[in-house]
Amino acid sequence: MNKIFATLACLILLNGCASKPKYNNYKVTEDSVSWIKLGGSYSNYREINVPLASADAKTFKVLPDKAFGLDAKFVYYKGEKLVKAQPASFKLIDKSYSQDSEMIFYKGVPIPLAEAKSFIIISDNLAKDAHRLYFNGLPLSGSNPEQYKFIHKSKFHTYIRSGKRLYYGNELVSACDIDTFQVNQTLNNRAQDNNCAYYYGKTLPGADLDTFTLVKGNFAKDKHTVFFGRDILQGADAASFVYENKKYQDQYSCFSGALRKNCADGSDFSLSSIKSEKALNKAAWKIAKSWIKQDKNRAETRYKQLNVTQQSIVQSLQGNVLTPKMSTKINFSWLPKSFHIQLIPTLSAFKSKRLYYNYSNSGLNENAIQLAIFTEQKNHLELRSYALNGQLQRVLELPQSSYKNKDYPKGNCRFTIGECTFIQRNQNNSTSLTVTTRYKNGVWIVEDLTNSQYKKTNYFIYDKKGLPVYFAQVVNNSLRKEYTRNYIDPI
Repeated sequence: MNKIFATLACLILLNGCASKPKYNNYKVTEDSVSWIKLGGSYSNYREINVPLASADAKTFKVLPDKAFGLDAKFVYYKGEKLVKAQPASFKLIDKSYSQDSEMIFYKGVPIPLAEAKSFIIISDNLAKDAHRLYFNGLPLSGSNPEQYKFIHKSKFHTYIRSGKRLYYGNELVSACDIDTFQVNQTLNNRAQDNNCAYYYGKTLPGADLDTFTLVKGNFAKDKHTVFFGRDILQGADAASFVYENKKYQDQYSCFSGALRKNCADGSDFSLSSIKSEKALNKAAWKIAKSWIKQDKNRAETRYKQLNVTQQSIVQSLQGNVLTPKMSTKINFSWLPKSFHIQLIPTLSAFKSKRLYYNYSNSGLNENAIQLAIFTEQKNHLELRSYALNGQLQRVLELPQSSYKNKDYPKGNCRFTIGECTFIQRNQNNSTSLTVTTRYKNGVWIVEDLTNSQYKKTNYFIYDKKGLPVYFAQVVNNSLRKEYTRNYIDPI
């Protein structure tokens, strides 16, 4: 009866309905095999026939899920040949996983690390073998297949704990306190433990947990800062920020995502739209003061969390951390021309949230490699020269239009444990500087001993290759700079 009504509706409306053809299936004749896929638009569906020239029609079989087929020589997934799959032993495990006698496949993609003989499906998206866990076909690095539990599982968000490691989907979470980690039951993309707040498994930089609250949607705030997703909403006034009358707003303006808008008409907010010079100065000063206050409060919070942050990063590297013993074996000669590292600052409201240091290999000779470091601001460039063993030799700075030269610790000073002296040169003179370096739990701590009134300590974390992962600078017990690697590509 339902089919009759549907047919009548199609005849009445638009003079009929376009019938949707059968697709995502194999068509097998006496002498050929084809994969049928969907083409055309919603109002004009059509079948596209893709011949499989290598398929043997006489031995070809379509497996129950229709996406897989095989003949005497090859296995096919949606018309694509799986070169490494063995048809004699190939079988489906569930709707996503399949295997032969040697390999496991996830939706037709081989999982190189998976062991076929011990592979078990745990749930819709979690599986394991004798060595590790797998989430949607991807290995959970460092996981223990005998120790796992779901912290939270829903349609779009899955948190898994395995031993002392925590995963959001297939990504490792740098949990500040894994034992107190809890997922928000209303907004499952948010979580919190005793030390940190999280958004999609990533920590919110400098969040004050005592005053941290969710506003609505992707917005949250503490007494100092407004967050949009994981990003800091620069210049937003946390004290007055609310969701009211279907608008995200503070006392100065409204917000559409991370963009400031005029509340009255939704146009882009800009200080230049303020006509009165007095009103302009007043508004600009209020916003500037808000930024300065945010920076100061955020720096204080992150300074208190410095050790937690650093150890969280070290833990996330899972042993890929440079030690003093390894530092003697660093060699940069292998770096490709396309090499890039991006370090994102976690401080300073006056810097764009996308401001970054972008390392690239700009030159290599027998004695040194030169890494060009660009910021998003086009007026700034640094050229750093490293010896091939990773020792930093010189930094050439181009701020705006004038060059400045700086000599950083030469020779063994960069990775020398204990006291070390080097010469720093600028345009007019040379200065002898003394530093002392110690290594603790994966972190290189370099203290400047030259000026007793100006206590400066730098913190570095490197991977085993000697490439930077984290940098922070503390001056007179105040955090001035902090950078964390965002990505490294390609290595």
